[in-house]
Amino acid sequence: MHAYKVGDLYHPDHRLWPEFVQYSYRGGQHELVLFLRQPSPQEVQAARTGRADFALVVEPPVLLLCYRFSCGGPWSDAPFSWHLVPASERATPPDPTGEERATLQVVLVDAATGLVQALRLLSFAPPFTAALHRAIRAQALIPWEPRAFDATLSKLYSTGAPDQLAERSEVRCRGGE
Repeated sequence: MHAYKVGDLYHPDHRLWPEFVQYSYRGGQHELVLFLRQPSPQEVQAARTGRADFALVVEPPVLLLCYRFSCGGPWSDAPFSWHLVPASERATPPDPTGEERATLQVVLVDAATGLVQALRLLSFAPPFTAALHRAIRAQALIPWEPRAFDATLSKLYSTGAPDQLAERSEVRCRGGE
């Protein structure tokens, strides 16, 4: 995993980013990168130390990592497909053991400057880790069909906002517990 540092550029060749969120499992590591334009001090603090809740929505071929930082904040989501990870960085997670706690690196980047504003390393609870790893492993086994991915993602978004999707998920956890 790349070593990031608060105050440094997220990527040496980019200073301006669109606002978006990206969850990735690459090189055997889970990463959630939040690109926010001029994040408020509250958003930075929430990403650094606030309560972190996660929910997993699996609707093949889509996997949605729902998340929220700080108590009672709104849910957001980041879609994921193993097939969109560069081939050189693709890895399948290990078979779930039932006791494993995967870690997630959270990076908050100011999209207007490209500078890292917050870093945090969290762990997922063992049941969440097992469900997430099973979902990624299953996703890696199915053929990549971009139209099916886009159609399923559109269908998910049409059935509810991130808050509703997170509430319908079968597995949730609080980061670090």
